[in-house]
Amino acid sequence: MAVNESEVYRQIGSALTGASMHSVGVLAMTVEASLTAFRTFNAPSGITASLVDARGLDLPSGALQAMQDWPLQDDSVFAIAERRQLLDAAFRPREVLDEMLYGQLRLYRPIEPFVEIADAFAITFPLLDSRWYMALFVRCGRQRPFSPADLDLLERMKPAMANLIRPAFAHDLRMLTHGSDPQSLGAAPHGNRLDAAGMLLRLTRTERRIYELLRTTATERQIAQNLHRSPHTIHVHVKSIYRKLNVRSRRELQEHPA
Repeated sequence: MAVNESEVYRQIGSALTGASMHSVGVLAMTVEASLTAFRTFNAPSGITASLVDARGLDLPSGALQAMQDWPLQDDSVFAIAERRQLLDAAFRPREVLDEMLYGQLRLYRPIEPFVEIADAFAITFPLLDSRWYMALFVRCGRQRPFSPADLDLLERMKPAMANLIRPAFAHDLRMLTHGSDPQSLGAAPHGNRLDAAGMLLRLTRTERRIYELLRTTATERQIAQNLHRSPHTIHVHVKSIYRKLNVRSRRELQEHPA
C-alpha cells in the first residue's frame, strides 16, 4: 500500500497526534495493551481524525497501514460509541452491547483477520463544541483480559489525558483556521482560509473521507471499493461534496484549500 506523504506530513506537524501518541502510549505500556487507537469525532478536514498503533503485535508487512482507516469505518467499535452517544465515558465495548449483538458485529475489522481480540477498554471525553475524542486500549491474542485494577487506572487517568488532548486539539484547530504563522493566531484570519475551513465543516464524516480520497488520483470506483460502498452511493456523495464546497469539477476540488 502506497504511503500518503501529505498525511504523514500533517501528522508530524499535529499537536493532537503528538499528545495522543504520548498519553495513549504511556497508558498502553502501563496496562500492557498491544494495540491502541484514537479517533477525533466531528473534526474538520485538516485535523488528524484517527490513528492506529499496533507496533506491539507481530503483523504481516503492510497490515498496520491497512488498519489506519478502521476507526472511521461505519461498523467499527468507534461507530458504535458514536451511535450510542457515549461522549464522556469509560467502558468495555462488550458491556455496552448485549452478548448476541456483540458477537454479530464486526467491531474490530480489519484487525480480526490478523489477531484475536482478548479485551478492550475505551475512554471518551468532549473536546470543543460538538467535537469529542475516543481512545481505545486493546489486548490481543493470548493476553489476559484487563484486570479491575487496570480499568480503574485507565478511568482515573482520563482527566489527565483530557487535559493534554484538549489544548492540542485547540492548537491544531487555530492553526487550521488562522494559518501556520504563529503571529497570526491572535489576529483576524485571512478570509479565504477561514471560508475554506468553514465549508469543510459542512461535510459529514463520510463525505470528509471521500473528499480526502477525491484529492488523490483514486477513481470513484476505487473509492467505492476502498469504503465498501456502491459506485452509485459514492457518486451521490461526490455531488453533495461539490455542492457544499461550491466546486464544479474534480480539478476545482483538488485546488480547494485543504
